[in-house]
Amino acid sequence: MHVKSLKIVLESSNKGFGTFLENTIIVRDGKLEIRENNKSMQEYLKTKVFKRHFPEVCANWPKYIYVGTMYSQLLGIDRRGTNSECKFIDGLWLIKEWISKGYDQKWIIEAICRCSSEHTDLWVQCVKK
Repeated sequence: MHVKSLKIVLESSNKGFGTFLENTIIVRDGKLEIRENNKSMQEYLKTKVFKRHFPEVCANWPKYIYVGTMYSQLLGIDRRGTNSECKFIDGLWLIKEWISKGYDQKWIIEAICRCSSEHTDLWVQCVKK
């Protein structure tokens, strides 16, 4: 089934926070917010090492695999997220992980630009710093 939009009505809540698949679901001021459930970022916050989440550069796969993987992750954040600030931060965590893996800066920028997010310019500036 394919639909252009989906409306979710929050009837009640006994918790303000939960996760489901790759989403973190938060109820804040009676509104439902959805953001990326980045387990790799959570691992980094505990151990200062990212969980294996993306292909390693040493695998020497074709460039399009790396760019396509990054693009699909950013697109997912942009499409599923409901809070602009959270989407920006979630994207930054992904970018931090790609940089730590040694991904080519040009590949990261190409993936960001393909995404055409409201945060594209800021993400590109962060990669260049």
